[in-house]
Amino acid sequence: MSDTWGGRRLGAGDAGWLPESYLATGSSSFTEFVSQTAAHLLPGHRLAGQTPPSGGAGPSGHDGIAASHIAAHGTTIVTLAYDGGVLLAGDRRATMGNMIASKRAKKIYQITPRIGLTTAGGVGDAQQLVRIMQVECNIFEMRRGKTMSVGAASTLLSNYLNQNRYYPYYVQLLMGGFDDEGPSIYSVDALGGAMGLAVDRTGIQFRMAVFA
Repeated sequence: MSDTWGGRRLGAGDAGWLPESYLATGSSSFTEFVSQTAAHLLPGHRLAGQTPPSGGAGPSGHDGIAASHIAAHGTTIVTLAYDGGVLLAGDRRATMGNMIASKRAKKIYQITPRIGLTTAGGVGDAQQLVRIMQVECNIFEMRRGKTMSVGAASTLLSNYLNQNRYYPYYVQLLMGGFDDEGPSIYSVDALGGAMGLAVDRTGIQFRMAVFA
């Protein structure tokens, strides 16, 4: 098996097909990782009309400005629906202003055995909504004798957020899961707007998540 990375061809002589940078320990920041391995992919380089160097990219751009200074940091959540279920993934960094509060923050929660919720925004608001949804889904299962569907859970969450729209929760949420109708993902905003999606990316740095 062979592949190329940064202009170098990987072959059987390598320890694995992934570059060493993927296996090394380091920062929990996805932006810093990209700036060190493929800085030309960051939004700042694209917007400036820069093109990737022929031999790969280093930790700084063509103008010598560090890529981590071009693109701001923020929560990045990626969700994907496929035939066998859904994939929910995200970073682990939590910040308090300019200070890193935690590198092991939890941003993906299990609501039911087949429904997960990803969170971006205020930690307290997100945790409160997770607790509410877990309780409501458990009550539904006890009363009805069946698990709430993903669509019904997203509607319940949407209604709750909409009822509090004048004092909104500072969150952006993605709910994904698998039920009798198959896998599905819903994006729910702070005012209760819900939209079914096949693939979505969200977070405080929404543009970063889309274009990086």
